Amino acid sequence: YHYNVANELVKYCQDKGYDTIFIRDYDIKNMLKTISPKEKVLRNGKLVYETNGRAQQRKLNRKISDVAWGGFILILTQFTAKAGINLIKSEAAFTSQKCNHCGHTAVENIKGTTFLCQACNTEKDVDLNAALNTRDDGYAMVKVPALAG
Repeated sequence: YHYNVANELVKYCQDKGYDTIFIRDYDIKNMLKTISPKEKVLRNGKLVYETNGRAQQRKLNRKISDVAWGGFILILTQFTAKAGINLIKSEAAFTSQKCNHCGHTAVENIKGTTFLCQACNTEKDVDLNAALNTRDDGYAMVKVPALAG
């Protein structure tokens, strides 16, 4: 599946005449860290661990591993190199929380699938806002002025 998606993405770029792809380079190892158990507490005469979301984190870790983001990025890197397309990996943090319009960064900006900036009241889709931030960070990395949009 990763090969098909990477191939379609490269073909799309070639058809449209694009020469660069910007992607967000996630720190996958950091995302897969386990949560330490909380202290034991006395309940009904028994020592038990407090709940801390460890089971949910384990499920999320399994899903992240199943998706194999690192493998997809490696495959995409190979396909873009063969096609002569630049692949720029942006490592900027908080791309989904930062307003693409005014630059304000806050967790409160995200309301489900809608991005609503608390500073300038710009409203966009969360994924679109993150993609625009990734694009602008990529342009900054290669020292090209970002496009308006």
